[in-house]
Amino acid sequence: MTPDAIQMLREVGDVIRQVPNGIKIRGHTDSFTWEKDPRGANNWRLSVERAEVTRRFLAGQRIENERFMRIEGVADREPYNPEDGFDPRNRRMSIILGWS
Repeated sequence: MTPDAIQMLREVGDVIRQVPNGIKIRGHTDSFTWEKDPRGANNWRLSVERAEVTRRFLAGQRIENERFMRIEGVADREPYNPEDGFDPRNRRMSIILGWS
């Protein structure tokens, strides 16, 4: 994670700790493919790993494990910019607070 991402997640963690809501974390990628990656990496795996890294970071910020309702990767299926699947803004995390 970049220093800016770490700072932003610290601030998000501060807010999340103040409410009892469940948390859903979703990882996203752009449309670049990883077809020849020797490690077997692909956008599905990358998006799941982004979500899991975010979950671990928030857990380290004293967010209780029971609050995590869903951790998922959606690869490039929900782009931020649907007009350009290769737009770097499509590489992101979504953190959603649940409600009842």
